[in-house]
Parts: sequence; structure tokens; C-alpha cells
Amino acid sequence: AAFFMFFSTFQWVFYLGAYYVLEEELTGLVWSPNVMVQANDTDLALRETAMFKCINANGTLACRKQMHPAVVCKQLFDPALCSGFTWIGATGDFQKCCVKHFYSLKRPADIVGIPPITISMTTLSSILQWVAVLAMKWILESNPLLTGNPGGQFVAGASVDILDAVIFANYLLHNKVLYPKYGIDKNGGAALADDSSYNLLVLTWLLAITTSTLAPAVYTFFRGVDSDTPNKVRTFQGALGDLTQSMRMLQSGASHKLVDEAIKLQMEQYCQESGGHAEVHQVSVSAPEGADSDEESADIESSLSMKMKADLSSLTASSSVPESGAAKHMEGGMYQVIFDADGRKETVDITRMKPIIKRQAGPLAQGCCQGWCSGARSAHDSFDHFAEILDSIRSLFLLELPFFLWRYFFEIDSLAIDSWNVIVMGKNVVWGLHDLLVILTCNNPSATIFGYTPLATLSAMINGSAMSSVWVGPAGFFRIAADFTAVSVKRTMETNMKNLETHKAWLLIEREKLLHDGHAVGMDSVALFDAAIAKNGVNISDLQERIDMVHT
Repeated sequence: AAFFMFFSTFQWVFYLGAYYVLEEELTGLVWSPNVMVQANDTDLALRETAMFKCINANGTLACRKQMHPAVVCKQLFDPALCSGFTWIGATGDFQKCCVKHFYSLKRPADIVGIPPITISMTTLSSILQWVAVLAMKWILESNPLLTGNPGGQFVAGASVDILDAVIFANYLLHNKVLYPKYGIDKNGGAALADDSSYNLLVLTWLLAITTSTLAPAVYTFFRGVDSDTPNKVRTFQGALGDLTQSMRMLQSGASHKLVDEAIKLQMEQYCQESGGHAEVHQVSVSAPEGADSDEESADIESSLSMKMKADLSSLTASSSVPESGAAKHMEGGMYQVIFDADGRKETVDITRMKPIIKRQAGPLAQGCCQGWCSGARSAHDSFDHFAEILDSIRSLFLLELPFFLWRYFFEIDSLAIDSWNVIVMGKNVVWGLHDLLVILTCNNPSATIFGYTPLATLSAMINGSAMSSVWVGPAGFFRIAADFTAVSVKRTMETNMKNLETHKAWLLIEREKLLHDGHAVGMDSVALFDAAIAKNGVNISDLQERIDMVHT
């Protein structure tokens, strides 16, 4: 599969390079002599000149052959700067005026005939470049010879880099680098020939497109070698790779079996990575349902004054607020909780507890900056973990950073906020920052700075945005405002949904540990977990219905 990738994509690098080399070789140099004069619009008697009177009476077209226009020499003859000279002025007041050659590049004639139409070679080459990009994208992302997990995220990133390199190649014919190569200054005058900037640009492009094209093939080759190493234990990553391949082959039955296997293996991994029943959980504990009987409440209420009733109501409301504490499993579905507020201990059943989701700490709180260059365990296997770091080094230093600097050099004089160049430069900035974060965190998405996780946040932003289309005009502004409101509401609900799903996953893991701890488990203990899971499922269903009612 790796060799198929290489031999099916690398020739496009040669084809593209050959086109730009031939285009540059066939580019010629042309020149025209210009007398360095300008209209004498500072003459106090300008209104009395024949040229002014002619233009005033007849317009410019009728006066294009008017003799004796008022002109002055703007650069006197200097043998070191001029190509020749001519005499300007009247008898007794002649000036030896400079004649300069101005140079420009003549591109090869590129009109070709494709019956029944004619098309320029530039347009045709642009079409073929996009065809080449699509062909390489298909070969890399849908390799028919590749089995197992194709490493989609890695390969997709390389495909974006290849597209960027193909677009960038147009700068190889830009006058800002070709003019110095041919000895032309920015105004078209003569200058010392200097091809250093052109050679540097060619080297930048060759390194970028070559490494971008080679990266997926090299990754697939070494990943294939790595995957051939026999695994003694079936892992979640292996099941996930088989599931991806099975879904690509549209194998419905096998995919369903692999889903069940993957979930089971993930559950086992969570249980193994936890501290077992000795693990301490931060939980919130709700008040038991029906703690006080109605009869007892009625007796107490009848003996109290109105003010005392209000105080009791306030106290009861405050006591119903869930309390936080540290819970440790005792037996069955019962946990011992040490409450944070007063340190008291209480035995609580699983149905009254919810795990406390880690909240955003303050920007200067303990642990606000951690996980950088720590080599933390990745969600992927170790090979993919280090491969992504190496690829980020390639992408940042051989493509994103140099491409951004070159684009700034070429476009700074004419850069507009609505131009295509702003988009591709923005791509270089965003992906370059992403690559830098991958390098600095050793591909650890949980690395934090001032309490935030920049790599995880930026990855989520790159993978998609809230706006699915562009809206123009007044109606578009109302739609954008409505979308922002709806998205805000929906995100709040989705945050609550994640909390509920986390709660359910925690219950499932705790029940799984109970069933596999090697001790006899009573039906009542399992029933407590089942009841808590069922209640959580009802809450998830109700919230999902509310989310479905919000439209964006």
C-alpha cells in the first residue's frame, strides 16, 4: 500500500515542477526606450500653450498629434544611468535628456486549440493541477490496497498540505522573484541580476511538496511494519481499526459485532486504568427521597409560627442542595462519603451520587499549566502519537511558516481582507499554531495553560465551525443573529448532555468493577446500579428531545 501511494503520487511533483521550469525557461526579456520627459504642468503660461488650447477645445483624441507640447526633461543624461540621450528644448536652451531602456518579461504564447474551443495554457494547467490534487487525495485517503485503519487524520492533514503546495506554486512565476533573476528592478529599469530569491523560493516549494507527498507513504510503510508485530492482547485500538475497515467495506453484520467488542474492550481499559474499588471519587450527594414523613412534617408545622415556618422552609430548601464529598466503595451499591463542608462520614447508596465533572480552574490555580513536553499517553497507539509529532515538525518548518512568510512578501502591497490570499494565509497561521502546540505538548491534548487546553480547543475549531454556510445581506444578519442565539442555547444543553453521559459512563464502570471484583454480588446491589442507570437514561432522553427542538 505504501509503494502504491508513492508511485501513484510522486510523479505529480515531477509534472508540476517540469511545467514551471519550462514556463520560466520560455519566458523572454523585452525592452523599450523611453525619453525621460514629462508634461510641463508647472509652466505659468500653460494656458497659453497650443496643447492646452487644443485639449480644451477638442479633447485628447483630437490632440494626440499636436506638435510642440510643453514638456521638460525630468532626468538629465548620465552615462552611468542612461542608455542614450536626446536633446530637449528650444534654440539656445537645449538640454541633454536621458533615454532609458525599460524591461519586462514576455511570457510564452499559451493559446492552444481544443476543438471547438480555444483555451489558454495557463487556464488548462490550472484545471490539470486541480485534477492532480483530486487524484492524489483519492489515492491517499481511499487507497484500495490499504487494510485496517488507514490513519485518516494523518493522511487528511497531508492532503491539505499538498493542496496548499500546489496553490503556492504559482508564485514561481511571480515578477517579484523573476525580475531580480533577469536583472530588472521593481520599476522596470536595469539592475544587477540576482537569482538568490528565486532559488530560495524554488527550494522552499520543492521541500514542501516533496515532504507533503512522501509523508503519507512513509507513514503507511512504517505503520505497516509496526502493525505486523503480533499483539498478544486484543486492544481497543485494534478493534477500532478493524471496525473502520469493516465499515469501509460496508460489512453491516461484522461492524455491529466489532462495535460491541470495541465498547467491551474500552470498558476493560477504563477498569484497568482506574484504581479499582480503592479509588476515591469526588461526588455530589443529593438528599434521600422522602426523608421526612408527611405526618411528621404536619405535626411540626402546626406548632410553629409563620416566621418560624418561613425559616424552616428556607432551611429545608438549602438542605436539599447536593453536597460535595469524597466517596469510596464499601460493598454492593453502598459508598462511604466524607463531606467537604463538615468532614462528617455517611454511607450513601449509588442512586444518590453523581460524579463531579472537573470544572475550569482559575487561570493561576494549582495545575493551571501542566502537560507540556511531558510525553503524556495519547488516545492513539504509540506509533501514531510520535508520527503526528514528527509530521507537525515537517508541516510547521517546511510548509506553514515559510509559506506564510513568502505570501506576506508577495501580497503585502495589495492584501485585502476579502481576498483569497487572506484565506490561505489564515490557513498557514491556524495550522502552524496547531503544529506548534502539538510539538510543545508532545501531542498531549490535555496540556493546560492558565487553566485552558489550547490544543484540544484549536483542534475542535479546525475540525468544524458552528456556521455551515455564508449568508449575505440584511436577511443574512438576522439569520446570523438567530443562529448565534440558537447555538448558545444548544451548546448549554449539549454541556448538560455531556454531564449526563459522563454520569452514565461512571455508573457503568462502577457496576463493571463490582461484577468483576471476585466477590459474591447480591441482586440488590446490581439493582441499585440498574436503577441509577435507568434514571439517567430517562434524563438523557428528555434532554435529547429538547435539543432536537432547537434549530440552527
